[in-house]
Amino acid sequence: MLTIAICDNIPLHCAHIEALLAKQLTEAADVRKFYDSVSLLSAIETEGYTPQLALLDIEMDDMNGIQLAQRLNRLLPACRIIFITAYEQYAAEVYRAEHVWMIPKTRLET
Repeated sequence: MLTIAICDNIPLHCAHIEALLAKQLTEAADVRKFYDSVSLLSAIETEGYTPQLALLDIEMDDMNGIQLAQRLNRLLPACRIIFITAYEQYAAEVYRAEHVWMIPKTRLET
């Protein structure tokens, strides 16, 4: 079973991303939503949570998604990261962390 973490500080965006995933997944997945990076990191460090895929917003209140991705790169090197953001000006900065893709929120279809 695929383990997926969605981290976006706007709950509506998390729900939307989760709904889009449900339409696309061909196998069962364990999808968990986190509304801040601290919650995701806490789940990893205290619960042993090990997502295989992390969908990260970049603009968040406590730590931006690029910084979070850098932490995930160290903690879970096998975790694949996809940035989902409304701020395309981060396109160059995302290369500070290992990731597989960046999707502008404007490209998300319902």
